[in-house]
Amino acid sequence: MRVAKADTIVFIDRSKAMCLYNVFKRYIHYKGQSRPDMHDNCPEKIDFEFVRWIWIFNKKRKPAIIKMLADVQNTKNVVVLKNNRQIDYFLKSIQK
Repeated sequence: MRVAKADTIVFIDRSKAMCLYNVFKRYIHYKGQSRPDMHDNCPEKIDFEFVRWIWIFNKKRKPAIIKMLADVQNTKNVVVLKNNRQIDYFLKSIQK
């Protein structure tokens, strides 16, 4: 439903290692607190299910996302970002 209504799709395709690193970094920084970008009653936590979801994402979920992006690439603006440099460049480009 979201894809049908979107004109641009941005997929941040980070490695499993980078995702886990960022999760643990956020956890250490905000442990027991709500992050500024989250609701006040949502303290930072890590549980087994969340780590498992990250661990299996590339095998279980990513193929369907890649297929969907390929299916719409001729009708939608598809942007795939893989690292911080690409993300920073993209954000700067849309601020202009």
